[in-house]
Amino acid sequence: LKGFHAILNVTGSTTDIDFDIKINGVSALSSLLNFTNTDSDGVPKDGSLSTTAFTVDDIISIEVVVTSSTGAQGAYAWVDIEEDNAPT
Repeated sequence: LKGFHAILNVTGSTTDIDFDIKINGVSALSSLLNFTNTDSDGVPKDGSLSTTAFTVDDIISIEVVVTSSTGAQGAYAWVDIEEDNAPT
């Protein structure tokens, strides 16, 4: 894994949303990406990866936990992946 990023197009009025990337159900971040209504609309945040390696058949998933989201819109997250070994 080279990077994890998330964004809310509109942060709303009472927002508390966490984004996480997981490898086989275990977080790959040092801490969750948290958005609140005090964050600027449409500004992406970059996660701090604590784990970057994964292997064949690992499951990479993105988890979004919404505590409150009044008026929040456009939740989006993405991961940057780079292959460093050719498959055999």
